[in-house]
Parts: sequence; C-alpha cells; structure tokens
Amino acid sequence: MPSTESITNFSLSEYEERIVEVLDAEIAQKIQRTGIVELSRKVSGEFVIKADSKVGFISVQGVQVNVAPRFPIYNIFYFLGLLEEMKLDSEKVQISESNDFLTVLFQSFIHSVTSSTRKGLISGYVNREDSLQVLRGRIDFSRQLKKNPGNYFPFEVTFDDFIEDVPENQILKKALLISLKYGLQNRNLRNQAQNLLFNFKDVSDISEVPAWNESRLNSHYWNALRLAELIISGNGFHENTGDIQINGFSIDMYKVFEDFVAKQLAERINGSDDLVATQKSLLLDVGGIYREKPDLIWYRQGKPFQVLDTKYKQPEGETQQRDSLNDLRQVISYASLLGLKEAHIVYGVAGNARSIETRQEGITVYTHGLDLGKSPLEIENQLDALVSSLNS
Repeated sequence: MPSTESITNFSLSEYEERIVEVLDAEIAQKIQRTGIVELSRKVSGEFVIKADSKVGFISVQGVQVNVAPRFPIYNIFYFLGLLEEMKLDSEKVQISESNDFLTVLFQSFIHSVTSSTRKGLISGYVNREDSLQVLRGRIDFSRQLKKNPGNYFPFEVTFDDFIEDVPENQILKKALLISLKYGLQNRNLRNQAQNLLFNFKDVSDISEVPAWNESRLNSHYWNALRLAELIISGNGFHENTGDIQINGFSIDMYKVFEDFVAKQLAERINGSDDLVATQKSLLLDVGGIYREKPDLIWYRQGKPFQVLDTKYKQPEGETQQRDSLNDLRQVISYASLLGLKEAHIVYGVAGNARSIETRQEGITVYTHGLDLGKSPLEIENQLDALVSSLNS
C-alpha cells in the first residue's frame, strides 16, 4: 500500500455522488471494475463517483475511495445484535468517535477472536474414516471388502475424533484470512491476526461457510462468529498488475438490514399461533422450475397471514414516497402465490406508511419506512408500530 501521505482520498456516503475533476482514466477504469462504486465520465471530462449500498474502500495506485455508512456506525452493531456484548476499551476504536466502519469491524473482530480463544480453541467430535493397522472405532465392512478383499489388514474403520477442526473454528479462520488479505491495514492488528492464525494451524481451510448451531459449549464464540460471517459475506478485491496494486473490501448493507428486520420481527411475532419464515421458496410454475423467495412470510395457525419484502435501497421515483414498479410487481406476485389480498414492503429509509391499491387480483401493497439513523430505542419503537400495523 502507498504511504498515507501519497494517497489521494475521495470520501462519500452510501448512495452519494461526488464529482472528481482530475482522475487518471486508467485508474478510474480499475476502480470501476471492482464493483465497489460506480464511475462515469461527463462530456466535460469530469468523473462522477456514485456509491450504492456497499460500505468500504478501494485503493488503486495512490487513489483511495472510501464509502461510509449513511447512519451511525453505532447502529450497525445494534443491527448485528452486538451492542450489549461489545465492550470497547481505551485501546480499541471508539464506535461513537469513528466514521470508519471497516476499521471498527476488523478491530472488533480481532479483539473478539482473541477473547474467545484465550483459553484455547473449542473442540468437537467429528466422524472420520481411515485405514489403520490397529483397530480403532468400528470396522466398515463394506469398505473393508471393497478395498482389501480377503485381507484383514489394514482395517477400514470409522470413528469419532475429538478435534479442533470444527465449523466454528473453520469460520473464524476463514474470516482471519480475509481480514489479512483485504481489510487489515493497521500493522498492530495485522500482527495480532497473524499470531491468532497460528492457533488455527490444525483447522481446515474452507471454500463454503459450514452450518453451526448455537449451544452452551460455543456461547463464548457467538459474537466472533457473527462478525466473522459478516466479513466472509464481504466483497474483497486484491490484484497486482505490474507496478499497480489494487486493494479493496466492502460490506453490502442490504444483507445486514434484511437479517436485522427478519430477526426483530421474529422476536415480536413468533408464538404458539404465529411463526415467521424467512426466504421460503414458493413455486411459480406447475413444473416447479421457477421459484420466488419472499424475505418474510408470517404464518398464523399454519396459514399465510402476511408477506413482506425488505428493501434497503431508497425507493425509486420522483420522491422517496414513490415506489419502484419492480418492487410492487415482486410483492404482488408473492401475495398472489400465497392467496393473500395484501403485501408489504419495508424500506430502510424514513417515510410514512402508504397503501397502493392495485388492479391485479384486488391486492393492496402497503409500504413502510424505517429510519435507521435514529437511536436503537427509536428504531425499536418503529418496529413495534410496524408489527402492530401488520396485525391490525
């Protein structure tokens, strides 16, 4: 990375545009290729940098573009369910004083992994198959006959091994590797991450994130795992082309918003008669080839009661109250498939609830806005009001 003094910084927030009068065309092309921001050129020769829902940075040959969240970083930790558990001491970045989300994210992750693994990595039983000269576990007779017909040795066995190579450690290791490759620019944090990785030397590298279940045994890992999964979901970019080095990393906030709304509504709705299902597949055609996946379906006594889709982006149109035609078509399709007469869109921007009575099967679409820039308590009140309106 170039030194801090040699870097030209362009900073903007989500969905913001910035006009850049002087920018090398080749560098602009490489920035555009990362997909972290969009660049276009005006007839006058100026470049326009446009951000969407991705927050992070992209650095190309001394030019760095930084995209900050459009609401306080403090709120992001609230959305992740980490606000109460995250204890930032004087040696860590103070959330309320920083506008660099990635610095806070990676630093919090490193400290969380350090705390979680201070007494060692958790271990678990993993089923293994092996060829051994000494009998261990159970003989797999089908493999024994197939691999060693007529011979007793080696034994083809299956057994449970108590090892550290479990999903929780695999996820943390993958996030540490991503942090080192893309996100960590602070030397002290890089050294801490390298030291932590040494503890994971017996843990497998993974390409896909394995499933893990919350339990009493891994409760001290929960915060680190939530942060790790967010980092893994990010978009990293690293490339060396001759003397040009491209580095970048971004987190798409739409996923954070979608998961937050789903979790909050489930906590308020789930009960003996009510259940919230997320990303449930609905068959669109008789042949079962095409499917729709609403963000949330509220079931009451086993039957669809309400269907919702979350939209982190601003509604398109002349004003924030004008809704995208594609958004409307999408939720109308969900309601039609479920046999409902209404559907709901929850936007991640401030706005009063409104209804749109459509001419398709008499379905009414209701749109709602959540002001994510408010305090957590105020956001909680907005969610309470949303559930109340859905239940009315």
